[in-house]
Formats: sequence, structure tokens, C-alpha cells
Amino acid sequence: MTITGATRLLAIIGDPVAPLRSPAFFNAAFARMGRDTTFVAFQIPAGALERSWPAFEAMKNLDGIVITMPHKEAVMPLLADLGPTARLTHSVNTIRRRPDGTFEGDMFDGEGFRDGLERAGHPVRGKRILQVGCGAAGTAIACALARAGVAELTIHDSTAARQEALAALLRTHFPRTHVVMGPPDPRGFDI
Repeated sequence: MTITGATRLLAIIGDPVAPLRSPAFFNAAFARMGRDTTFVAFQIPAGALERSWPAFEAMKNLDGIVITMPHKEAVMPLLADLGPTARLTHSVNTIRRRPDGTFEGDMFDGEGFRDGLERAGHPVRGKRILQVGCGAAGTAIACALARAGVAELTIHDSTAARQEALAALLRTHFPRTHVVMGPPDPRGFDI
């Protein structure tokens, strides 16, 4: 891969970034497609995103950013606009530059997880599902599962306040899904 002055940039921002596989995956795909695009990782510690953000806005060849831990919620006030799932879940994992140069973000963790389950032969509609973890990605996953028509979603998190907040959000926005807070015991669940 040759990087030139015309190369378009995509990035992932998180901490840590060394274990991430996405830069290698995307760069190999861009090479196969013959695209003059590269995907780079930026390690930004918690609390430093707001200070770093003006540099990303100033990079006119930066077309999009993937957001990972610990920045999925912290990035929200820095964006010009939010998609519907970001507004619902109060978190962002994908950002794109709009034609006017500003950034907009949305959350796709949940839909990606649900799609993966279904492609692996595990349809979620009408199922009883146990979900352990109610953070940013967990919230997005729970919303995607509820949107897809799960019958019952039992949620568990080590932080009671996070678990209660997700239960309230689901009950408000997905009243057809029976939401239960319970232990992380998988017995009796479909998934």
C-alpha cells in the first residue's frame, strides 16, 4: 500500500488500540479494491477526546471515524448531528464527514450483532434471550434485539444503575418486549 497526498483517511479512535483487528481488515479490503484509502488507529485516552477533536475536524482528508471504548458516549456532544439509533442509545460507534465538512454519527453495534446471530442460524424473533452487559454496545444490542421482536429480554450488568437505565429505556421504546432484570444464569433461555 502506498500512501500519497491524495489518500483518503478513515480512523478508529479508542484506548487501547493495539489489539484492534479492524485496521488490517479494512486496509486489506481497500488494497483488493484498488482504493487510495487507508484506515489508521489513534489511541486517545479517556478524558482526552474533547481536547483532540479539533484536530480530526481540521483533517480535510479524514472521511470517517469508528469510535470504540471508552469514547462511544463522550463523542456525542462533539458531533453536528446524530442518527436515530445514536439518539436512542446515547452512544455512537460510526462517524462520517458530511458534504459541509461537519461530522454526524450513529450506532450500528446492535444491528451488526443481531445480523450476526441471524446469519449464524439464530433468529431472534419470539425468543427468550439473556444479555449480560448494559454499556454502550450492550444498550445498542438490546435495542436491536427488541426492535427485531424478541419475546423476552433478560438483562444483567455488574452496575445496577446501568442495568436499571437500560430496562427503563427498553420498556419505554419497546413495550412489546418483556424486559426482566436478572442473574447471568443462561439456563432456560433460547439465546
